[in-house]
Amino acid sequence: MTNSFEIHTNQSWSRLRTTKYNGKTLPQVVFDDPDYFFWAFENYVFKGKLLIQAEEIYKKARNIKAPQRREGKQMVLYLTDPPT
Repeated sequence: MTNSFEIHTNQSWSRLRTTKYNGKTLPQVVFDDPDYFFWAFENYVFKGKLLIQAEEIYKKARNIKAPQRREGKQMVLYLTDPPT
């Protein structure tokens, strides 16, 4: 039996409408300005679908464990399996 991975790239993220990040998704905001994302989450800025998505991102972002620095370029690959 072999393991196989399917990368899901069609996650349907809601877009922000009322901030300086108008039109961007929450994952885009996390990469552009993580301080804003964490501040907004902790100050209850997100509502409805955005709040549900922000909770998922917040939980995952707060649990990232970076490996010890090695020589050369480092990369991160993050795979999700929405059903599980």
